[in-house]
This record gives sequence, C-alpha cells and structure tokens, in this order.
Amino acid sequence: MDAVHRAGPEQQGAIAQLLRSVFGSGMSPSLLSPELLQWKFFSPRPDSNGSRSYVLGENADIQAHACVWPVSFLSSSRSVPSCHLIDWAARPEAKGAGIRIYQYLMRQNETVLVIGGSAQARKLLPKLGFRPHGTLDSFARVVRPWRQYCTRPQRNGWRGSARLARNTIWSLPHVAVSQREWTAAQVSNANDLPENGFRVHASSFCLGVRSPAWLQYLMECPVMNCRLFALAKANLPRGYFLLNQVAGQCRIVDLAIDSEAPPDWEAAYRVAVTTAVRQKTTCEITAVSSLPWLSEAFRRIGFRLRQQIPVMLHDPGRRLVDSPPLHLRMTDNDHCFLYDESYPYLT
Repeated sequence: MDAVHRAGPEQQGAIAQLLRSVFGSGMSPSLLSPELLQWKFFSPRPDSNGSRSYVLGENADIQAHACVWPVSFLSSSRSVPSCHLIDWAARPEAKGAGIRIYQYLMRQNETVLVIGGSAQARKLLPKLGFRPHGTLDSFARVVRPWRQYCTRPQRNGWRGSARLARNTIWSLPHVAVSQREWTAAQVSNANDLPENGFRVHASSFCLGVRSPAWLQYLMECPVMNCRLFALAKANLPRGYFLLNQVAGQCRIVDLAIDSEAPPDWEAAYRVAVTTAVRQKTTCEITAVSSLPWLSEAFRRIGFRLRQQIPVMLHDPGRRLVDSPPLHLRMTDNDHCFLYDESYPYLT
C-alpha cells in the first residue's frame, strides 16, 4: 500500500492534473498555473522547510493530494502552531485515499484549522475529530457601482440593472477617517514595518503570528497584486495592512496593530478602506472577521455581510479551544488569492 509522502517539483504537473480532474470548471485556470503551484507547494517560507505538498501515490499515479498552509496563533501564554489544508483532492475511484492523507497530516500538526470547504468535506470532518469553532464572516463595501456593473462578465438583463440600483444605494455611506491621528504610508519592503505588528499579545483574541519574511512571501505570489502599508497613530508606528487588488475587487487581506482595543482596530480598517478607495480600479472592497465586535465595526464603516463561512478545528490538546477566540484574516488560508473570473464580486 502506498504511503503518504512529500511531493517533489517533478510531480507538480501530475498534481495539477489531479486538481483539474476533481474540481473541473470550478477551479479557475489561473489557480493551476505552474507559477502559482510552485509558489504554494515549494517556494521557501519562513515557517516551513521543504515541500508543503503531500501526495498518496508514486510519480504521476497520484491518488490524493493536500497542501499544508502553516500558521501560528499567539495565545496569552505561547505561540500555538497550526495549519490549514488546501488543495485537498482525491480520485473518486481511490476509496479512502482522501481520508488517509488528511489523517496523516492531522497527526503531523499540533492543530488543524478548516475554513469553509466543500459540502462533502464539512460532512466528513466531524467524523475525523473536527469540531465547530465559529465562523469567518466575509464583508463587502461597494465604492464604484457603475464601473462594477460594466466589468461584470454577465449583466443578466433586468437582474443586472436591479443589482446596479441596489449597489448604488449601498455605496452611498461615507467612510470617515481621522487623518490627524491614523495615517498609512506605502512600503516596498516588509523589513521597513514596525515590529510591534508582527506578534500582537492580547487577552481577548488570538492573532496569527507574522514576520517580514512571511509578508515578503505573500507579496511574491504570482497571482496576487499586493501593496503593503505601514500604519501610524499620531506619528507613532502601530502596525500595517496588506491590500490585494484582484481586477475590480480590492481585498484587505491582512491587517495588524499593537492593540486589542476595538476602536483602534476600527480606525485602522477605516484607513485601509480609504486607501483602497483611492485605487481608481476599485469597485468593491472586501474584508473578513471572526470576531463579533470587528464584524460590527465593518457594518459601521459601510460593509455588508455577504457570507458566513464555518470554521472547524482539530485540537486534541485543547491548545486553541481553551484560548481566547481566533482573530482570523484572509492570509490564514488561501482566501487571500482564490478568485473566480465568472463571479468577481461579492455584491
């Protein structure tokens, strides 16, 4: 019986073929480009060594695949290693292959996080020991409804006109930002960011640990168009945010400040929204929240809740279960770069 093992670059084409056969038209061709697969599976990251791609099967005869997306969360007492498994796929005729590779990676990691996933996966995960751990709320803010309407692949007649009218109304709230206190300045090198935004110690939430090398890795993604900004309050460095411009959608994929006070986070996101609006191609701004108070802040800024994605956690040692709630961002999994050309907007 084949054993689960790390894939090598020579198997990249066979992995792409497996993903294409399993997901079919539901997976954008850009997400199967050799450059992106190389970046996801094999490019050096500061939080992992070697290949992050695991397969069941030899050479081109791959029965199942999964890629580890590492992340560590800072609890009140320690940093807890975790991961999200992406690009999980198995051939339908290979009975049990998908479960085998998942169980193998569960044994290799202290905790495993699942954000979303297919309906089939969500039915299977409780049987593997995963438990519900909240939701990830996806929010969107319309800023240029007419341009958004013109850039849709399908306008659907009267439905498209009705959506345009609705989104025009949704775009009306003004985003107020106190420029006297909070400011943003674009930087090209993550080493220029203040260190106090990388490890945020908080008693009310657990935030993922970041580093300059990790942010540089994200900025090198071949399908993301990222811009990095340093945040300051009253001229004192407080953190950063990262924007990913995907056609007409601008995503606030990562933001951190050295505070756990909700008003500070709301102010920081207001600056990020104002910065995203200045990009003339931005029709819609998106952001995510796993914390009720941050979700309420997004509503005050003019965002609309568009999706609630279930979060599942495998944590036999209760390292995160017994810690404060997770403060999730798009960069805690592959939501930061996933894209469907057929449905480019959330609104």
